[in-house]
Amino acid sequence: MGKINKYKRLLSLTAFVLILSACGSNSSIFNGNIGNNMESGVPFSNEYSSPSELRRGDLMYLDFSSTKEVDLDFKNVESNAEFILVIGSANKNGIESTMQISSNFAAIVEKDVGLEMSYVPDEDIDYSADEVFSAWLRAAEFELAATEPLPQEYHLSEGKLAKAGYNNNIRSFRVLSSFLNVTSYTIVDGEIRCNRDNIVLYVDTRVGSDILTDEDIDNLCNIYDRTAGKEQELIGEASDINQDGKIAILLTPQVNKLGAMGGGIITGYFWAGDLYNVSSSNPASNQMEIIYAMVPDPNGNFGMAVSKDFVMSNLLPPLLAHELQHAISYNQHVFINGGPPEQNWLNEGISHLMEDIMGYGIEILLGTCCF
Repeated sequence: MGKINKYKRLLSLTAFVLILSACGSNSSIFNGNIGNNMESGVPFSNEYSSPSELRRGDLMYLDFSSTKEVDLDFKNVESNAEFILVIGSANKNGIESTMQISSNFAAIVEKDVGLEMSYVPDEDIDYSADEVFSAWLRAAEFELAATEPLPQEYHLSEGKLAKAGYNNNIRSFRVLSSFLNVTSYTIVDGEIRCNRDNIVLYVDTRVGSDILTDEDIDNLCNIYDRTAGKEQELIGEASDINQDGKIAILLTPQVNKLGAMGGGIITGYFWAGDLYNVSSSNPASNQMEIIYAMVPDPNGNFGMAVSKDFVMSNLLPPLLAHELQHAISYNQHVFINGGPPEQNWLNEGISHLMEDIMGYGIEILLGTCCF
């Protein structure tokens, strides 16, 4: 009988995955979607409830949601069997996720995305979760621009509003659920909390008034509406795929969870996949101009504990200035001029410049000041 203790992590873990790697094999990469065959690597095709049943590439889930430890019976397991324990958070929403395990970061990047490594941070440098995630998204947008058909315009009539998941002021959103995968998503509900000239702001329905008050929302809306109008006048317009004339912002704890997956914090993100049709290669699209943002989480319920005062004074105010530049840049480079996206280093640099020009300065990330 073997015993695995529950680890105290930065986030509340709901599940571990135990995978049989190989018996006498030196293969270092395992990839694949559960239930799907892959051209290379070892596909995960079976789930079991006992280590003795596992064969190479199989997995079993260990649920830590309601107990402090889990007992595993290794009876009848071959003496040379090796197992990989993957720490993560299980989520049944959205679509199935792709998993790759490797000791070589470069191997995963090249195999999963097929992009030049120059777009992705050097693994030997201690980048923050925010920096790695941003670099990954910008890199993936090169592939997106080269392979996805130009988007249609989505005029949201009453019928289409219902089909898209709107219910009065509440609608469902697909939010990325993987730190390094732009096809895995989870579904969250967001409620419209303000609707201004240039922006519409949604708040995840799980976020109560004890976390974000009406005054908090009103202050953010004033900042974001001003920023969206001024920035587009200065450097060009964002696209308007859904023809509502606005930039949507969704405040959701799912962004906090993404940061925790990277061992830090992510303040927010823009992903150009939201501007294209929903497809098998682009399943997470919301078919609208949208920017996702974290929420205060003083108790660390969703990731790194971060106080409301710090989020509201340092992290959220400059966020739209930064992420909106990415949206504007993509529209100007890809949709209007028919070229590739801006080079990542310059794209990121201009976004930081926009924070300064809009009067907020660069956001102070926990990764550099408060870990």
